[in-house]
Amino acid sequence: MAAYRATGGIDGAVARSADAVYDGLDADGKQAVRRLLLRLVSLGEGTADTRRRVTMTELTGTTGLTGPTDPPQAAAARTVLADLIEARLLTANTGTDSSDTVEISHEALLSAWPKLHEWLSQDRAGQRTHRDLTDAARAWQAQKRDPSRLFVGTRLAVAHERDLNPDERAFLVACNHHERAIRRRRMAVAALAGAAG
Repeated sequence: MAAYRATGGIDGAVARSADAVYDGLDADGKQAVRRLLLRLVSLGEGTADTRRRVTMTELTGTTGLTGPTDPPQAAAARTVLADLIEARLLTANTGTDSSDTVEISHEALLSAWPKLHEWLSQDRAGQRTHRDLTDAARAWQAQKRDPSRLFVGTRLAVAHERDLNPDERAFLVACNHHERAIRRRRMAVAALAGAAG
């Protein structure tokens, strides 16, 4: 037990395991780890960050851990997920209705692994904006792509296209189309008002 404590206990074991997985990856794999882990964290506001349970679809753009025709980013995400699950850093939960989820196995990873701590410290406002986009895209899909759920104006302007999954990309495309349609209607109304005056 003394030797376990001397090597850093659970925090040290988690950090060493994360380093071992990360160091064994190529550049694409390392980018995939960053993308995935940032999605698996709920950012605290005045409180500590916590782990977040995320659907496989949000993480990879498709369901399950295997896919024969994955785009390269999804393939890298699947490979990295398998590595992190095998290292027991992530836990996969199989749902009964295609709702497979993944979460960080040990909350200690958030504070014990310096690399994740560094990623979480960078651009927290941008990460919150991305999470807002993720939640809005999910709600839009759940409401059968209801146009009233789309971003417009300032909310759309601050939505950055960064590491988007297919649902988020589709949501932003729909938002941009909707915003352009609103502008066209306003211009037509202004032109009619000018012609009538």
